[in-house]
Amino acid sequence: MVNNKLNSLDEFKDVVTFNNERVFRKLGVSKKRYLKIANKTSRENSRTPVQWDSSPNAGFTTGTPWFGVNKNYRTINVAAEEADPFSVLNYYRKLFSLRQNNRVFVYGKYKEHFRKSKKLYCYEMTYGKDKALIVCSFSDENLQFKAPKGFSLDEKYIALYNYPDKPNGDRDELFLRPYEAAVFLYK
Repeated sequence: MVNNKLNSLDEFKDVVTFNNERVFRKLGVSKKRYLKIANKTSRENSRTPVQWDSSPNAGFTTGTPWFGVNKNYRTINVAAEEADPFSVLNYYRKLFSLRQNNRVFVYGKYKEHFRKSKKLYCYEMTYGKDKALIVCSFSDENLQFKAPKGFSLDEKYIALYNYPDKPNGDRDELFLRPYEAAVFLYK
């Protein structure tokens, strides 16, 4: 689900939002400006009804929910995620399965690579003879990535990736697409 943008402070229900609005008003912030702030910082986004499907009220209730359903419920909902093998929901299921079935992710020793990079998060996990290399791009542009010493980026080691097709590259180098993530597992 994505954040639910509310059009008026009257649509909010969270007392913290109303208390903060009074504080911001004393600081000279207009209601219009505070509405933008509240839409970004309020916890209301995490309190909307679960969007189960595209039926009325997102399949959450046949009654009237205490808080409005996000307008995007017809396209963003659990049923749609279930049907899409590359959805965020199914990606997380694969991620949890990978973790459950590989002790390196639970007990492994962590070592970060490229610490100063603002566009790349890369780390390894080591447990006994098992190793994993996790590479995540935080860029909206393509990135070139060179493997840390001792790691091969051969596709036979790719255990998980978040695009429909595997990352493009060779043994030493990958070309990461925007926000691409890949998990390499070595046993």
